[in-house]
Amino acid sequence: MAGLYDGHNGSFTLLDFPFAGDPQVLYVEHAGGSMHIEDQSRVKATILNFKHLSKLALTHEESAAWIETLAAER
Repeated sequence: MAGLYDGHNGSFTLLDFPFAGDPQVLYVEHAGGSMHIEDQSRVKATILNFKHLSKLALTHEESAAWIETLAAER
């Protein structure tokens, strides 16, 4: 287990558009609705966060083994 990590802040979707020059946009859903975040400093910080979380993530094989272990304990 990795302990606390930035993924506890909630999910997000990074919107990337096909035209050069169109900025990336964060889409965040929450209990009160949703937000589109266009501030590029916030978008870049979220991309870095995602890259960090990706390094912490289990592989497909590790995930399957972990799920099997949890299922066996029940």
